[in-house]
Amino acid sequence: MSSRSHARRRRSEPTEGARLARVNELLREVLAEELERIGDGEEGDFGGHPFTVTGVSCRPDLGAAVVYLDALSEVGSTRLSELRPRLQRAVAEQVRLKRTPLLSFVADPAVAEARRLEDTLARLRQQGGPAGDARESDPGSVPGPEGTARG
Repeated sequence: MSSRSHARRRRSEPTEGARLARVNELLREVLAEELERIGDGEEGDFGGHPFTVTGVSCRPDLGAAVVYLDALSEVGSTRLSELRPRLQRAVAEQVRLKRTPLLSFVADPAVAEARRLEDTLARLRQQGGPAGDARESDPGSVPGPEGTARG
């Protein structure tokens, strides 16, 4: 086998990063479905808030995975800790991996940051600040001299 054909074969194999991204997405799907199934049943008391799994970040060795949720109350966190064995069992049954990662659950910091930004923009709109002015003006016009709009 020539080195050229060997290089071609290596390029067509998925990289470890791409493989891990697929595993993360697959875990996210399985966990979201299982949480929805649990939420629809009698076991679904998550403190009044259904969960949305926003992402999963699995270690490359598959030893652990962090599951990111849109929000996580104290009641929800306790409930997820109780359900962790069931969720891990669902992953083990539905995903073919060398090992089932140990799951941990955290609130997604990106969702919290987006909510904080939305609150800030809403406050600025109420105060008539720059966010309120920008929203009410024509998005295609550019302010001209002395406040006149140019399109």
